[in-house]
Amino acid sequence: MPAQKLTKGRLTQISVMLVVLLVVFFWRTFTFQPTSSFQCKSNSVCTFSVKNYYGKVIRTSPGSILINSTAPFTITTKQKNVNIIKEGSTWSISYPEGLTSLNVNVSVSQDEKNTNLQINLQ
Repeated sequence: MPAQKLTKGRLTQISVMLVVLLVVFFWRTFTFQPTSSFQCKSNSVCTFSVKNYYGKVIRTSPGSILINSTAPFTITTKQKNVNIIKEGSTWSISYPEGLTSLNVNVSVSQDEKNTNLQINLQ
């Protein structure tokens, strides 16, 4: 099969596709947020770290967990029917009992980027 001539239109198409791929690559690289995922069994203690700060997730009962840490964390979630209450160095999180996974965003006070923690509740 003989090679075809490289026309101006084909060169433009290749150049545009190259630019699009490079833009997408760099955009994804700069907006990437790592996700930490771990599984907590009933009444077990799990440890996680965010930016060299450590925290413990304690499953106290069905529908309730505690996150304990002295780190300057801010913990939020976008899930409905999930309540987060901070008391000192402990966050109390209550959720519906049928929920199998809990997604919380943890950020350190001096850093504006969030780290997403997925807590499997099965």
